[in-house]
Amino acid sequence: MQKRKILIANWKTYIKNFSDVNKKIDEIKDQVFLKDLDIVICPSYIHLQSVANKLKDFEVSIGSQNLCSSESNANTGEVLASMITDIGCQYCILGHSEVRERDNESSNIVASKVQIALKNSIIPIVCVGETLELREKSDYIKFLINQTIESLPQVNGIEDKDIIIAYEPIWSIGTGKVPSIEQIEEVLSALKSIPGLSSAKFVYGGSVNEKNIDEICKVKSLDGVLVGGASTDVAKLKIISQALQDNCI
Repeated sequence: MQKRKILIANWKTYIKNFSDVNKKIDEIKDQVFLKDLDIVICPSYIHLQSVANKLKDFEVSIGSQNLCSSESNANTGEVLASMITDIGCQYCILGHSEVRERDNESSNIVASKVQIALKNSIIPIVCVGETLELREKSDYIKFLINQTIESLPQVNGIEDKDIIIAYEPIWSIGTGKVPSIEQIEEVLSALKSIPGLSSAKFVYGGSVNEKNIDEICKVKSLDGVLVGGASTDVAKLKIISQALQDNCI
């Protein structure tokens, strides 16, 4: 049976205040038609509760942009998995390149966060991607396979868990540069060969927008997309969501 496509909207810190967030959610509820598509909105921590309240009776899921790598009580400035679960989050973005770089976050730390997410019934969206320097070398596939393996916990039964692997080449994020269909397919094919990921979904992220979504949808066996800035524009989000429903192979 074909997996439902998924659109993950990473709002980062693009939307600054509550009134704008609430307006965006109202527009999404009015304009974005859902049929054979799962949509996940990932606002900033401070807006999670507001978005969850607005979407309480609507078929859009909520995701967090990160979570704490520990479950202890003494974590100043952190947000625990249990906290975002209590709000109603069903998904969490983990290992995003911006977090890896900013916080010097290793794949081992990402793996611990993934394990905590799974323990708390949160579906992890695990981001992996190579730099332009690595892309220009011949060993980028090996790097991506290793990064993916190292970013996942070594636990029994992981093949039965709901996990999303997001391929986001670092050189593509926010630059407008998108790999070719063949380049994306090459990476996804390699990642799908990793043992234990038979039930995982594989999505592409990196400068996804309303202008290139039709081309991205030509990627074979693509389960969805992770969208950054374009997802904060409801007109663009509508085009992307419609393309995923109509055109993805």
